[in-house]
Amino acid sequence: MTEPTRRLARAADIELKRRGVLGRADVLKSAEPEGFRYRDRDMGAEIWVQPRLDGTVDLPREPEPLTVAEREQRALEILGLTLGCEQPELPLQVNEIAEYNRKRQAEIDERRTMRIPAEEPDEMDLGEAWTVLAERRRDAVIQPPKPPVPPADAVLERAAEREAE
Repeated sequence: MTEPTRRLARAADIELKRRGVLGRADVLKSAEPEGFRYRDRDMGAEIWVQPRLDGTVDLPREPEPLTVAEREQRALEILGLTLGCEQPELPLQVNEIAEYNRKRQAEIDERRTMRIPAEEPDEMDLGEAWTVLAERRRDAVIQPPKPPVPPADAVLERAAEREAE
């Protein structure tokens, strides 16, 4: 998804160096905040990798699918939320998720305080608008029975043979 942007940044970098605005020692730097560094994963075994024509290298994808517990553990490690990770502050992603959740909870709390107005302005309101919470258990959806599947011709022939015997 970010390849066109990265390609454009490399082209701009090359052009600025060609014009002499940037020196040869100047390199592109990531705009990622310095407050959090992703932990390097331990590869363990040696992996043979074929380099691309432009000199970059892609590591092979993991051959075996991860279990749910392994996926959750890896996500916690990447975000730096495990006991072994020592970061002075929480990662940016965690702060953004927490802020998003605070905003949504404020909207829910605001809707819970809404009241049903009376038809006449002088009368009292009819009460809270959202008094009943959605039930977790729901009734079964009643559906018509499925039509019977007609047996195959071979099955009908064998049944007829058995009955004749």
